[in-house]
Amino acid sequence: MSSISASAHYKSMLRAWRITHRLPIQNRGLRFMSTSRSEPDAVVTVDWLAKNLNRTKTLDGSWNLNDPRDFKQNFINQRIPGAAFWDIDHIADTSVDLPHMLPSQELFEKSVRHLGISNDDHIVVYDQTGSYNASARVWWTFKVFGHDNISVLDGGLQKWVAHKNETQSGPWQPPPPSNFSAKFQPHLLVDEKQIYSAISDHTVIIDARPAPRFHGEVDEPRPNLKRGHIPTSKNAPGPSLIRKEKDTDGFHSFKTPAELKKIFEDLNLISTGVVASTLSLALHLAGNRNYCVYDGSWTEWGAKDKENPTETSNDK
Repeated sequence: MSSISASAHYKSMLRAWRITHRLPIQNRGLRFMSTSRSEPDAVVTVDWLAKNLNRTKTLDGSWNLNDPRDFKQNFINQRIPGAAFWDIDHIADTSVDLPHMLPSQELFEKSVRHLGISNDDHIVVYDQTGSYNASARVWWTFKVFGHDNISVLDGGLQKWVAHKNETQSGPWQPPPPSNFSAKFQPHLLVDEKQIYSAISDHTVIIDARPAPRFHGEVDEPRPNLKRGHIPTSKNAPGPSLIRKEKDTDGFHSFKTPAELKKIFEDLNLISTGVVASTLSLALHLAGNRNYCVYDGSWTEWGAKDKENPTETSNDK
C-alpha cells in the first residue's frame, strides 16, 4: 500500500476526532452509489481540458520511486500551459522518518496559496508519464484538506502531447498568491492504531503493491522493511485497475466503473475499506465514497524495527 501521514500532529487530530465520531474504518452500511452531480469528474480527458484550460488550474504532480528522471526539470522543459509543479517530496511532513507523508494543514495552505489556487478553482492534476500513481496521490491529498473540485488527467502529459496540444517551457513564474483555506477531513485517513482495529473487526484492507511484494516473495525497494503484508489484507495491484488494451491513441486508461466495481466486489469491498491513493481514485470512479487511506502504508507497518504482525503467502 502506498498512502498518507502518521505524524504526531495528525495522530492527535485523529484521536480527538474519534472521541465524537465513529472510527472511519467501521462498516457504515454504505454501498456503491452514483457520482454526485455537484462533484467534477474524477478523471477528465485531454480534449475536455483543452476546451476548459482557461477555466481550470493545472498541476504537474509527477513522482516515481523507481524512476531516475528529474521531474521538476522536465516540468521546466515541457508542461501544459499555465501548469504549476506540485512537489510531493517537499509538500510533505518531513518531521517524521517516513517518506511523502501528508503535510500539515499550514504547509498545505501555504503551498496552495503560493501556486495561486483558490477554493473556487477546479484543479486538474497530471503525471508526465501518463500513469496515475502520483496524480492520484495529489488528488487524494486535496480531498483530505477539503478541496473536492479536483480531477486527474487521463493519459497525463504524454496524451496531451499526442493530441498535438500546445505545451509551455521555461522557468515557472509564480502567480499572485491566493487566500486558499483548507479544511481537514479526518475520515479520509487512518493511522497505525486504526489498522489494528481494522484487522480485528474484519474491515477490508486492500494493498496496491505488486503481487510478489504483497506475497513476500521479493524484497521491498526501500531498505529495512519486512517482506509480506498486513494480516487479513487483500491485494489489488495498480495495473489490475487499468485496461490491458490500449485506446486509439495507444494509451492505457482506467477500466470502466462497472469493471472496477466488480474488482472491489470480488475483494468483498462493498462498503467500507482501507486503501491506497490510486485505489481510492478507482473506488471513486466505481461510485464508492466510503474509503480511507493508511498514510503510513507498508513503510510504517512493515518496518523491521516494529513488532506489527505481518504475513506472507507461505504463512497461509
